[in-house]
Amino acid sequence: MKTLYDIAIIGGGAAGMMAAISAAENGAKVVLIEKNSRLGLKVLATGNGRCNVSNQNIDRTHYYGSVQKYFDLIYSQFTNKDFSAMMSRSDVMLKTEDRGRMFPKSDKAMSIVGALEQQLQDTKVTILTDSTVKEITPGDNWNISFADGRTITSAKLILTTGGKAAFRLGSSGDGLFWAMKMGHKPTDIFAALVPLELE
Repeated sequence: MKTLYDIAIIGGGAAGMMAAISAAENGAKVVLIEKNSRLGLKVLATGNGRCNVSNQNIDRTHYYGSVQKYFDLIYSQFTNKDFSAMMSRSDVMLKTEDRGRMFPKSDKAMSIVGALEQQLQDTKVTILTDSTVKEITPGDNWNISFADGRTITSAKLILTTGGKAAFRLGSSGDGLFWAMKMGHKPTDIFAALVPLELE
């Protein structure tokens, strides 16, 4: 059975949830697709389970490479203050610690995920968990086929699957595969946070 959405988002982490909420608030009929049994697994693991959601000292000097040239455009549209206001709508207050790091006052990442899930529900985003994408076919619309045989269609597609940072949490490189299959050339990926082993 095929269902037409305005926007399909593949990847139910922080970026996927934020994109879905933003699109739905602007009137789009949105479906958020996640292969795990629940949304936000990597968010729940951040900050040792406390969720370091932002920083008060954000500026372009903290970003590297080609990302710097997009900083003003992105940050002019959504700031850490906007995120704080978004969380307060779900009664989640944030606090600031050393070096400007921002955490939920509860010290629980679940507070952030719960707030995002509530806003997904409030904006009527369709959520498909336990949904592994098998094939993405471009055309007049995007046709998305799942491993269990289901198929949906969408006018637009957003990939928010992340890289290969955490296989056990779902970041296994699926999005890179789909992006390359569609003709994109991802930048080289490499481990950024790794242990140092000494004699």
